[in-house]
Amino acid sequence: MSEAETVENILKPGDVSCDELFLTTNDLTEYDFTSYMVEFNLYEDLFSPTLTGEILVTDAVNAITKWPIRGGEILTVKFRTKTLQDHPNNIIEKSFQIYAIEKRILNNDREQFYTLKFTSIEAISDQARSITQAFGAPGMLRSTHEIAEQIYLDHIQEFRRIDRKRNTTPFIIGDTPHTSKIQYTSNFWTPFQNMQFISRKCQGAEFIGSDYLFFETNKSFYLTSLQNLIKKQIDVGLWEEFSYTPPGMDVPTRGGGETFLANELPASFSKIEAISVPRTIDILDGQDSGYYSASTRAFDLFTKEQAEVTLDGRDQFSSFVHTDTGIPIPAGIQRNPYSFVNIKYLNQVMFTGMQGGLVDGKYGAAANPALLANNLFRQVYFSSFNDNKFEIDLPGRTDIEAGKLVKLVYPNAGDKPTDATYDDLIDPLLTGNYLITAIKHKIDSARHTMKVEIVKNGLAKSLGEADDNVVGAQLA
Repeated sequence: MSEAETVENILKPGDVSCDELFLTTNDLTEYDFTSYMVEFNLYEDLFSPTLTGEILVTDAVNAITKWPIRGGEILTVKFRTKTLQDHPNNIIEKSFQIYAIEKRILNNDREQFYTLKFTSIEAISDQARSITQAFGAPGMLRSTHEIAEQIYLDHIQEFRRIDRKRNTTPFIIGDTPHTSKIQYTSNFWTPFQNMQFISRKCQGAEFIGSDYLFFETNKSFYLTSLQNLIKKQIDVGLWEEFSYTPPGMDVPTRGGGETFLANELPASFSKIEAISVPRTIDILDGQDSGYYSASTRAFDLFTKEQAEVTLDGRDQFSSFVHTDTGIPIPAGIQRNPYSFVNIKYLNQVMFTGMQGGLVDGKYGAAANPALLANNLFRQVYFSSFNDNKFEIDLPGRTDIEAGKLVKLVYPNAGDKPTDATYDDLIDPLLTGNYLITAIKHKIDSARHTMKVEIVKNGLAKSLGEADDNVVGAQLA
């Protein structure tokens, strides 16, 4: 075959190559599964510890009985957007484990359909593992990033592909070394439960907020602060630009002057095919959830000291990293930190030498500076991702993953001058940086498409003056 005959071409946005798709049964027999796939769906979410998915199967050979398929089988996939190099950053390649068989339908006496639901092997293993171990000891507190790395290497890590057993899924810990140190006992907790516990206690080297999450994308596992995730990408460049341009409107691709790091694909890959905005703002929810203003009152059971921390979402907006620098909470909204009060007891299960949980306690600085206010910071910051949430349909690409920071170009409604500039064409508030929080990949015989959830917790400009002189804010 000549070199010219091997060159790939993209015929339409979402063109994807199914390089490998096979099922390994419990007796280690491998079956090519390409011709059985009707539709492959993969879900990744920053608020989910692992990948999940399902594959719709057409079975005309009664493989479910003959092979058999009973649950527990391994599904190995390798998808690649055409023209992209075969590199881990550009492909979706991983072994998954079947955990359920659903929606079985007999089409006729020669064909049946059913859905195989799968998840990462790490998730199946997690259910069968429990850790009973003390992490740290009196006088020997350990950093949260050290404990997390130990748990991942000892109890979570699996080979990326079971058939090759060479590479493991990378584990990326953000904003290290952590300033937070803890000591605790895992009492029959699973590895993931340990990770969720640690994520609520973390404070990194640079960012306050205790906004750590443990999650898996189609490329890696992460334990990272969302602030760290956003700031690092703002500093080096956004991943890609996605534009929603109704018929008749021509907005230049990558026309805002930013740096983008994604592989260069045809501009059609960046055109949004459908868009919905489930929520722009909800003031009552912002007040009820403590997003606008909240407080924590703490009592140290060992030292008998008390402390209070208050936080106002507008007044302290600049203390946290956001997708853009403008404040999305409207100026003048009534806020009172005592309308949402958290009660926290410190040192209720800790050993007496831990120096309390107060930053300036009578026995010295706290071992974990995040312990006092972490719930409050976490509550307010995570709530900031409930507003300005978009769902967009895009042509699929295999080099994307949840957690990427992208630019959304949203059109400016209304009449425009005949000599309209770029700034005239785009909405000044909704256009800007968005964090990808979830992706649903759908791959069938025709193409790869994605439904992507993107959220911004900062605007291009503030909704009113930063200092709005609301009485409740003065209590913070």
